[in-house]
Amino acid sequence: MKKGLFLTIILGAILLQLSCSESEELKPADNPELPDRGYFMGVYPNPGSGQTEEEAFSQASAFSEFVPIAFDDKPFYELPEMLSGSFGERYVTELTRENGMFPVICLSFFDGSIRLMKPPGMENATLSSPSWKARYRDAALDVVRISKPLYLAVGKDVNLWYEKYGSGTGGPDDFNEFVELYEEIYDSIKGLSPSTIVFPVFAREIPDQGREADLSVLGLFDYRKIDILVFTSHPCVIESLTSPSDLPDDYYSSAFRYFPACDFGLVDLAWPSSDSTGGEKGQADFLLDVATRLTRERGLQLKLLGWADLHDRDGQLPVGLLTSDGDEKQAFEVWMELFSASGNP
Repeated sequence: MKKGLFLTIILGAILLQLSCSESEELKPADNPELPDRGYFMGVYPNPGSGQTEEEAFSQASAFSEFVPIAFDDKPFYELPEMLSGSFGERYVTELTRENGMFPVICLSFFDGSIRLMKPPGMENATLSSPSWKARYRDAALDVVRISKPLYLAVGKDVNLWYEKYGSGTGGPDDFNEFVELYEEIYDSIKGLSPSTIVFPVFAREIPDQGREADLSVLGLFDYRKIDILVFTSHPCVIESLTSPSDLPDDYYSSAFRYFPACDFGLVDLAWPSSDSTGGEKGQADFLLDVATRLTRERGLQLKLLGWADLHDRDGQLPVGLLTSDGDEKQAFEVWMELFSASGNP
């Protein structure tokens, strides 16, 4: 065989191998077995007084299956590099996966003031800017490639943007721009990693206005491109509520008037153990209601149940399952009963 022909064949084989490798479907790194209770439970393991992060994550792993990784102070455009470096090694690999839990990763696109996160050089970008959309889409795909999460949230509390800027206005920050972008990202992720569960996270309440969110926003999305309907929920912000019993039975299930039946999740749940909201009993009652009366007893296919904090934070509402000193609250007792249950408690 001539040397030139031999080299051509070898080169062709290498290129074919690379092409096949690039076209292979990615698979999530996490493959948790669904517990007998029928849903996964998770909490953010913020450390208590005198506790390290390592200790808090290890503690939570005894009664938690997932960890939400949605650092609102970390811009989405920095997240791929962070996840591929020491940050990802620490929070995704060491603290979460090596403790037997899986991450639920979220890419926020706006900050706490509901302003667009803008990469350097895009100071004049709006939600409709093609260059900004491409940067956000690329970040989402990079996160899938780097961390291979089973659950990926494309946007957190996305309807806060809808509530502020509206839809159908034709303006540069019209919420419809995000809907279009989300559905494009959904298709791209499914082409790369079909098993990844993709969804936006919606806020059930509008905290700064003390009211429920306008759930008609759900009707703007193609339900076929939302794998699980997920809410964050802090109903204690609603001015008319003083007790969990004030929540109507359809508080969450009413959302499904806009969606055919699909899986349901709640993350970043919170009810404080303050005297004004029923104390520890009020907090415990809310947690039990969320797992029973407000979800499964309404026929919802609950798959994620995530509490906001493991420990109370100094100077903030006491929403932890434990006090800052590590003392167990009544809500923690309910949590452990749910965690150990098989089927409905």
